[in-house]
Amino acid sequence: MANNGAHKDIGAEHVFARNFADYDYIVGPSASCTHHVREHFIAIEQTSAVQKVRRNNYELVEFLHDVLKVRDFPWAEFPHRVSLHNSCSAVRHLRETSNSEVAGRGVFEAARCWKA
Repeated sequence: MANNGAHKDIGAEHVFARNFADYDYIVGPSASCTHHVREHFIAIEQTSAVQKVRRNNYELVEFLHDVLKVRDFPWAEFPHRVSLHNSCSAVRHLRETSNSEVAGRGVFEAARCWKA
């Protein structure tokens, strides 16, 4: 909504709130959208239903880690090294993680990798 210039679009917020009001959790793949709903979803009246939608809105990784408490995948095999680049909004707005790529003074450290 905000990314396409509709951050003050009352109609879009009404539709979003109405569509998701009956769910316990609202999970999205985008940290920027999650941040917008939590922090800038103010064009409409802040009814208890709207507040619930804002409060129960999660980014996908945040939901898996913080709500479901997923810590490992014992059934998974993936014999490759994997590195994760967290989205800017996940780092800056949702505070899901710290900046793992910046060592200081503009010097980048080696990517932090692990075997899955």
